[in-house]
Amino acid sequence: MQVEVGFKLDKELEYYRKMMEEHNSINVYNAEVRDIYYTRESLDNKSENEIKCSCVRIRQDRKLDYDLKPKGDWKYSFQNLTLKNKSTTFKISNKKLNSMTKDEVINLLKKEGFKKVFDTKKLDIHYSIDGYNGDIQFQPVENIGLLVYYYNDDYIGMPFKEQRKKLIDELNLVGFNFSYDKLGLDKLRTFYYGKELYSDNQNG
Repeated sequence: MQVEVGFKLDKELEYYRKMMEEHNSINVYNAEVRDIYYTRESLDNKSENEIKCSCVRIRQDRKLDYDLKPKGDWKYSFQNLTLKNKSTTFKISNKKLNSMTKDEVINLLKKEGFKKVFDTKKLDIHYSIDGYNGDIQFQPVENIGLLVYYYNDDYIGMPFKEQRKKLIDELNLVGFNFSYDKLGLDKLRTFYYGKELYSDNQNG
């Protein structure tokens, strides 16, 4: 299991960007992102990761410069195009996908019984720090607020509590002040149920 923490923040984005740079981090990626999720399964009682794995995601994104102004064109990508729904497997091959427009993919999903469940918009801002095998990601998410996400590939396979403790320790070393019992916000569960929902693993 890989643990990811995703905490909701209470200050403005620029406060945290300045904090990161004061701790010798480097801004390595900025983008504006729109993610649209389609599913044909019930998402009731699923964890955050189970919801992600139950949906096809269509991503529209474009790169931003340091000042968060556009510096590239919008691009589309598709994720999780192999899904199992009860006894039925749905799959679009890369060869077929490359010959289809975005609208054709959406029409095929609808024909196969998929319905749009989420339409999310956010910024995605990554900072890299020496010794951290994973970027610290800031995401101002429309209708939710500012979140910070972090995982570290070095910790995959460690016991759950040990992974989570190490992640929180590393975040606190760069200026945060999270306690070990603080829960992260589950973005998709929050959208699905219409109220803020929390858990101890945003990848779980």
